[in-house]
Amino acid sequence: MYTVPAVITASRILKLLARSKYRQSTLTEIADHLAINKSTCLRVLRTLQQEELVRYNERTRMYMLGSYLIVLGNRAADFLDDVAIARVHLSNLAHETGHTAILAQKSGADKWICIAKEEPPVDFRITITIGQQFPIDGTSLGACLRMLDETVNFEQSQVLEKGYAVSMDGFRKGISSVAAPIIYKDQEVRYVLSLLAVTSSVSASGLQKLAERVKAEALRISEQISRLV
Repeated sequence: MYTVPAVITASRILKLLARSKYRQSTLTEIADHLAINKSTCLRVLRTLQQEELVRYNERTRMYMLGSYLIVLGNRAADFLDDVAIARVHLSNLAHETGHTAILAQKSGADKWICIAKEEPPVDFRITITIGQQFPIDGTSLGACLRMLDETVNFEQSQVLEKGYAVSMDGFRKGISSVAAPIIYKDQEVRYVLSLLAVTSSVSASGLQKLAERVKAEALRISEQISRLV
């Protein structure tokens, strides 16, 4: 497959600036982290700045994501029919269960990324940022995303058997998760539906009930999406 190096470089820069740790970075920091020639990096950054995809602070000499990416992100969310369908179900889950609902997809070989979320209308809730990435191993979401891998571990086999995964305190310390795969006609797992709950607020049996609820919602999403493709 033919690729354009400048486009790949621009993509890598935007993805780097989308990470919290690097949301404001100097030219040197960007070039060093991505192992890009400094002159090449500067040319790409200036082009991205011209297109309003990157901003530059002359006082701090730092680059950050540009405002036009907000427009592109919202357009993508509106135009991707499968994500639009899932967002309706995220809202239902969050409001009915009182827990944060997220839609995730695989990012690279070892991470997953949050692409949509809905937080419940309660004071004490888990907050997650769209675009935030997490290690794929050791979480219910990771088990679902990898359920069809050639090498299947115990967690993945449980997803294949039950249709969902449960991770008590496995998301982060004090945070538990349940997740279910959204499966397309071609049996591909493109997205995972999940609920994040404060561990102290839910029992083991309560997590199982939430898992069944998420599984049912994921099946509905899969059925609706199958009519589109």
